[in-house]
Amino acid sequence: MQTLLLGMLVVGVSMLLTHVGLRLVRHKVPLSVLETHHEVAGFIIGVLGAIYAVLLAFVVVVMWDQYGDAKEYVEREANQVNNLSRMAEGFPDPMRQRVMDGLRNYAQLVLDEEWATMAHGKAGQRTQEAVNTLWEIYREIDPQTNRESALYDQSLDSLKDMSNSRRLRIQASADDLPTIVQVMLWGGGLITIAFTYFFGVKSVRSQALMTAALAAIVAFILFLIIALDNPFRGYVRVSPEPMQQTLETIKAASSK
Repeated sequence: MQTLLLGMLVVGVSMLLTHVGLRLVRHKVPLSVLETHHEVAGFIIGVLGAIYAVLLAFVVVVMWDQYGDAKEYVEREANQVNNLSRMAEGFPDPMRQRVMDGLRNYAQLVLDEEWATMAHGKAGQRTQEAVNTLWEIYREIDPQTNRESALYDQSLDSLKDMSNSRRLRIQASADDLPTIVQVMLWGGGLITIAFTYFFGVKSVRSQALMTAALAAIVAFILFLIIALDNPFRGYVRVSPEPMQQTLETIKAASSK
């Protein structure tokens, strides 16, 4: 909710500042002078607007793809944890219970600790310890039958994939938009909007509405890019529901 309110605030302030800037220009520069700029300024802003629109579209697509990748990492990791719990049911006690306890502890820490730390692009220390504990548990397993050996081999593969998915998930939370790209985005937006001040129509109110609409669209797209920059923070963050469902499955299996 805070992100949504912040987005509305950013758009509103952008429209207000754009309106104030236009009023200042129209107060200082006569309409007759602005009309002499139309032919040249119109050509330049057409080229400038096209370049900036391509840049905006490219960055939005990249950010959306990164968001989709982060969501896929979460779902993949949850599936791998669930597969480990299913295969653990084929191990004899007490090893079965140790594996189930380790998986339940890991899933719980991902939800309780690491989901909060990923908002700042960091991994959870206790969650990492839970991963290390799982590897220790599996290293101590000594399969006695062909069936247990097959389950053990598959479990090691799933544990390796789970660790890789977790690493990719954390990396996705730490990948920020490069500063140079941010400068280009904000600078390009300011220049594009400022160029509209080179034009003048008789109705200042009509021009103000058109300029404010442009500022609102640009500000909203820029805010969307910021919101998607970290997929584990804000209003559009990736949901932990897949891991929550896996945790419930593990708890149900452990209680049998």
